[in-house]
Amino acid sequence: MALHQDETAVRDALDDLIGHQPPAPPGRYAAIRGRVVRRRWRHAATAAGGLLAAAGVMLAIVALPASGPRPAVARSRPVPGWALPWPDHRDGSVPQHVLDHAVAAWRHAMSMQTHRQVPSAPVLWYVGQTVPRSGRS
Repeated sequence: MALHQDETAVRDALDDLIGHQPPAPPGRYAAIRGRVVRRRWRHAATAAGGLLAAAGVMLAIVALPASGPRPAVARSRPVPGWALPWPDHRDGSVPQHVLDHAVAAWRHAMSMQTHRQVPSAPVLWYVGQTVPRSGRS
């Protein structure tokens, strides 16, 4: 019962403190509620605008590079796609078996570095001439 009496005493004290204040103006609650609703609409519009902007940027990143001009690539190239189709200018000073052994050594070195097997596609050498005044290939 003492708890009820304490609560009543606190309520009476608070009523005494605020009892002499004037009443709230008419429409105050409706004005506050209207501001809250407008603020929430502004937040929702800002979030929607941000999502639309992010979607537009994502679409630009994905779609625009794919729709740009692309260089024409022949269906059957004599060289791989990364290589330039230069003509072979070998003069025969380096025998073919030396070039073949160089390719095999390179493949072996690459397979040892990456611990995977290098595909055995044909490798094209663009320069197969001796260096002037050195006698080496």
